[in-house]
Amino acid sequence: LLLLAGLGATASIAQAADRDVTAHLQRCADCHGADGLSTAMPSNGRIAGQHREYLVYILKQYRTGGIRGLNSGIMS
Repeated sequence: LLLLAGLGATASIAQAADRDVTAHLQRCADCHGADGLSTAMPSNGRIAGQHREYLVYILKQYRTGGIRGLNSGIMS
């Protein structure tokens, strides 16, 4: 019974994480497009095909103030 309860809790955590990731991805898609190609707003830059390490680095730079600009608030 405890094992089943643990599995239920694990499933709930996974579902919450999925919702959180989906919300973050939607924020990216709002400016970069669902495909990440930024065809509607080319000035936002293409994120599709970028290396994970690069994207993590850039997001950290926005968060810490290393990059500042018009969209800094959205990116942090």
